[in-house]
Amino acid sequence: MVCEMIIRTHHRLLYIFSVYLIVVMNINAQQDSRLEELIQNVLIKEGFENTAVHCAADSIYVAYENRIYRYEIRAAEIALRLVNSIVKKQSVIILIPQKYSIPIIAVIAGKGGAGKEYSEEQSGELSFKDIEVICDPEEYWSKLRCRNIKNPSTFKLDIVISPQINLRFGNYDDPVESQINLAPAFTTSLWKGMSVFVQGIVPLQNDFGEEGNHVRPGIIALNQIIRLPVNTYFSAALGYFTQRRYGFDAGIKTLLSNGRFAIGANAGYTGFASYSDNTWYYTKMNRWTYFLDCGYRFADYDLIVKAVYGKYLYEDTGWRFDLLRQFGEVNIGFFILKTTGGTNGGFNFTIPLFPSKYFYPSIFRISPSSYFKWEYKYRGLPVYGIRYSTGNEIDTFIDMFNPDYIKNRLLRQFKSY
Repeated sequence: MVCEMIIRTHHRLLYIFSVYLIVVMNINAQQDSRLEELIQNVLIKEGFENTAVHCAADSIYVAYENRIYRYEIRAAEIALRLVNSIVKKQSVIILIPQKYSIPIIAVIAGKGGAGKEYSEEQSGELSFKDIEVICDPEEYWSKLRCRNIKNPSTFKLDIVISPQINLRFGNYDDPVESQINLAPAFTTSLWKGMSVFVQGIVPLQNDFGEEGNHVRPGIIALNQIIRLPVNTYFSAALGYFTQRRYGFDAGIKTLLSNGRFAIGANAGYTGFASYSDNTWYYTKMNRWTYFLDCGYRFADYDLIVKAVYGKYLYEDTGWRFDLLRQFGEVNIGFFILKTTGGTNGGFNFTIPLFPSKYFYPSIFRISPSSYFKWEYKYRGLPVYGIRYSTGNEIDTFIDMFNPDYIKNRLLRQFKSY
């Protein structure tokens, strides 16, 4: 009799404890669900796209795509501040920035439970004890893959207006020749990794011959980027490129040592095409180009050294060596070119264009290009060491998402202890 009573009491206690656990879990799940929705709504209100949020016991996973801020570092900083303003408990915030809906890196703020600290002496300024950035976000992205993605970036049309300035030196009759254009481009994303780029060129001033006096097409291309295992990206483009080439181009890039070392390959098969007097003139595709490249980043200095060997557009083969330094949003580089056609060298730079924040992404938006890029060659007239551009090379967005680069810049924004 006593044993039966003990058994019944034991079963009742187990039942009560089970009900308690279920109630507590449901309450926690409802709270997490409300918190996730709140974080998403705040991010979307700020202008972030492709947002997804998952709240775990001590971690907040947040995915987003930035097309509202010119500078990806600024976007990550704003996202961290917004999430922190909502999440009051000690939590690790894990950001996963995307490009064309592809997860690129993981930013882990407060890794190892270091969490956040507030200080009256800091006038409410947010500080993180530690920020870690890793090249492979798959471990964290798996927490968000099945989550509800809100505010998608696909099928939104941007008109991006870019300045073009070309200079040519060395003509004895006219030692400095120039060409200034405006290049409006229609861009949109159709699905994950797929982008459409349709550009026109409007001449403002021209010393480069009769063709440069007319409105003409610029880059017109479809581009698909795929993230493969082992931090590898594959890109394929089809269309009309710079240097009056049309055809197909493909490239692959693998990032090693958390993005500090990179190796890649590129190949293209193109033909000549030109537009004049409302008529396209073209040849059959008949020319292969191919390149192998490797690069290393010195993390403490945001300094990149790069070597490329391959076959260029006009059949010459050889090497190009680049040295590039990133100063925040400004890039300054120097290069040496040695091919079977001859030797050349020069410098290039990239500078940000006003404004730093764009209009809210919508079905239709007009904005300037984010950056202006220009390259000077010591010898400007020889046709060797020439490559075309598809307008969406892998390096274009990988360099801006480098883990060391992101970490170095974020740590300057958030005071570390």
